[in-house]
Amino acid sequence: MKFGLLFINYVIGPIISILFKIGKSEIRNYDNLPEGPCVMAFNHSSYVDWLIVYWMFYKKFNKKIIFIGKKRLFEHWFFKHIMEFGNVICVNQERIDKQFLISVKKTLKEGNTLGIFPEGKRSDDGKLIKAYP
Repeated sequence: MKFGLLFINYVIGPIISILFKIGKSEIRNYDNLPEGPCVMAFNHSSYVDWLIVYWMFYKKFNKKIIFIGKKRLFEHWFFKHIMEFGNVICVNQERIDKQFLISVKKTLKEGNTLGIFPEGKRSDDGKLIKAYP
């Protein structure tokens, strides 16, 4: 088993399980997920949204989900490593380039789920905010 999967199973998973119980969180509407590749949009209300979804997809569906993350996160020394570990695709929100589009196409061609947070940032109050085009 690869290090990343071990890390998810034995470090991230138990932490997320505890957060779920403490926060009384729930996952809804996952019974309608398609079998093949797809693009899924998620609300972004906390720092750990993507970790929860990443773990849930791996544990519950044995599916890989690849997220899109803004370029600014890749410029921070700590977050850069987390983004690379999670196979996050870097996007320059101000100028979409060819490499980004190639990465998205490759992700879907490989049968993976592409995860996006269209709001582009976390919502402070948990309500939807205006999404980026």
